[in-house]
Amino acid sequence: MQQDYLGDDSIRMLCRKIMALALIPHDQVLNGFNDIRAAADQISSGPIQDLLSYFEKNWLDSIDLWNVSTCDTRTNNVCEGENNR
Repeated sequence: MQQDYLGDDSIRMLCRKIMALALIPHDQVLNGFNDIRAAADQISSGPIQDLLSYFEKNWLDSIDLWNVSTCDTRTNNVCEGENNR
């Protein structure tokens, strides 16, 4: 997958879109994922399909766990600073 990511701009863009799902509003995550899946269907690469299947099975059931679109804190620095007080 790393070689595909480094060598294929379309695969790299889809991977970046998957990472960006954490930043969009909770109610739009599934639509965003479906858009990514539709774009991936245009690519004849197996690794991206495997990644999407993995993401769908393991992460789409618990969107509240990883979606940070409503969080005020955007960096780890703030969270780490709270522990040092």
